[in-house]
Amino acid sequence: MKKTKYLYWLPAVLFASLIFYMSEQQNPPGASLFEFLPNADKLAHMAEYFILSMFVYLALVKVHAFRTPAAAFFSIMIVSIYGASDEFHQNFTPGRTVDFFDWLADLTGALAAQSGIIMHKIIDDLL
Repeated sequence: MKKTKYLYWLPAVLFASLIFYMSEQQNPPGASLFEFLPNADKLAHMAEYFILSMFVYLALVKVHAFRTPAAAFFSIMIVSIYGASDEFHQNFTPGRTVDFFDWLADLTGALAAQSGIIMHKIIDDLL
């Protein structure tokens, strides 16, 4: 396998690093942009983990030749575990707390991304 294939993991690693960095901040940049929306923080979590899940899916398919159902399942698992570890990490950041509902929002974002991929695959196979 070419070493350059592993570059497909780069977006997932970089985005996960960005999430980690933002979690270390007492007041993350941009956090107040959407505070007029109810549950804006949960929407942000969903969006972050939707994107991360897509990047992980891409890497699993391109680097490890996973088929769609397996890639979707393992994307959800990897991102869910990362979300839980991120919540745990926030416990050590002053001004931040662990929030089970943040993790549920992370999981919901990953599930939404992978549901969309699976639905696209089913529709594509039918046509």
